[in-house]
Amino acid sequence: MPTHGRSLTLARSLTLALLLRGGTATAATAAAMSSSAPSSVKRTIAAPPLVAAGGAPWPFTERELRRRDESADAAFYSQPRFVHHIDDGCIGSLRDNVYGRLFEEGDDVLDVCSSWVSHFPDGVDLGAVVGVGMNALELERNPRLTSHVVQDLNHDLVLPFDDGSFDKVTNAVSVDYLAKPQVMFQEFHRVLRPGGMAIMAWSNRMFPTKVVGIWLTLSEEQRVQHVMTYFLTCGAEFMDVRGYEISTSERDPLYVVTGRRPLSTPLSESEGRDGSSSSL
Repeated sequence: MPTHGRSLTLARSLTLALLLRGGTATAATAAAMSSSAPSSVKRTIAAPPLVAAGGAPWPFTERELRRRDESADAAFYSQPRFVHHIDDGCIGSLRDNVYGRLFEEGDDVLDVCSSWVSHFPDGVDLGAVVGVGMNALELERNPRLTSHVVQDLNHDLVLPFDDGSFDKVTNAVSVDYLAKPQVMFQEFHRVLRPGGMAIMAWSNRMFPTKVVGIWLTLSEEQRVQHVMTYFLTCGAEFMDVRGYEISTSERDPLYVVTGRRPLSTPLSESEGRDGSSSSL
């Protein structure tokens, strides 16, 4: 094997080893974080050290991202599912403690892998809210969307929007279904405005045959680190990448990873595009 190939393989192995070994914050770091975090944050989860340091290569192989069922997603999602995929406590926490804290008045939002409900808060006056999803009937039923696009993001990997079109990109309970996550996270970055934020949220429910294979081998904490690694190694520049477990009032847990597209003029790590906090 050429030296360059050995280096990439070694870097990938080290990154995955750190991911599987875990990289939660030390007790002192966690205490410092929790002292300034709202009570809705149950814990903060750190990225694997090698990834957090920056410059790590994309570590995931095609085999690790292969799904048990590689049949056409269009067929799998052809019938509408007008059901909630997380319980009411998890929905309420996502709405109030995540979107309710991170959305700003007038935000233009792209809801990726959207469905018949987006769990967005009623108290924030948003701008355009565009849904991209797999089922037209579900998208038409969603009252929060101002427009929608039916698109299979595992087949057609280019989002049909201009660069810098949105202030927020959201994905609820579907990041594990993205079969080409490196390209899609680059696309999230492209369509975000400078200072805009991507918000990935999920629980522990899934269609196991349709998630990427590696997801099924990871603990819930490691899945947070896995998504943080998407942000940090996809090849697009995301900053302020943070992973959380958020408190909920019922059984389903809630995990969130956020990352921002940098401004042309850097802000301090804790500031959003207008100087507001970008953390939970």
